[in-house]
Amino acid sequence: LGQRYLGGALGLALCSTVASVARAMDAEPDFRSMCEDRDPELFVVLPRVIWLAFLRAPAEHAALICDVLPTAFATTGAEGAVPGVDLQAFVDKARQLRLRVGDAETDAVLLRRAVSGNPTGDYRLGPDAREDVRRFALELEGWSVASQRHCPNDWNSCVAVILRVLAGLRAPERATLRSPC
Repeated sequence: LGQRYLGGALGLALCSTVASVARAMDAEPDFRSMCEDRDPELFVVLPRVIWLAFLRAPAEHAALICDVLPTAFATTGAEGAVPGVDLQAFVDKARQLRLRVGDAETDAVLLRRAVSGNPTGDYRLGPDAREDVRRFALELEGWSVASQRHCPNDWNSCVAVILRVLAGLRAPERATLRSPC
């Protein structure tokens, strides 16, 4: 299983994704608890967090997303994974939301929403921005489910590797997680 993720674009994407998940754990204590306790809700929340990482830096995470949902990509090859029309439109919506609301605020609100499943923290946004975030979160959920359902074995393998790497990063003397990559 690990052999598949060692090296190449997929290995680099895995490292970027693990680092992003670790940062999300630091930012959201409830998510950290889910990960540490292997709470069943983790397996609903983790795909959302992975997708948020991809949307924040598509080039860094594309190989991993392409591995679990290849139908979302137009081409893969030497130039990397090129998002298909629908996925590119979703990436563009994420960029537009960041421009409208602000990078840090968008990331914080979407992460809170991904973890809690409700609009916790959206109160700081105006009504139009709250509605944009709500619509975006619904679309995020669709992509999250699609990545899990396309090939459940591939998805489960990917999650198993991510969780194993995260567990290996934990050391008793450290309060935060750091990527090994």
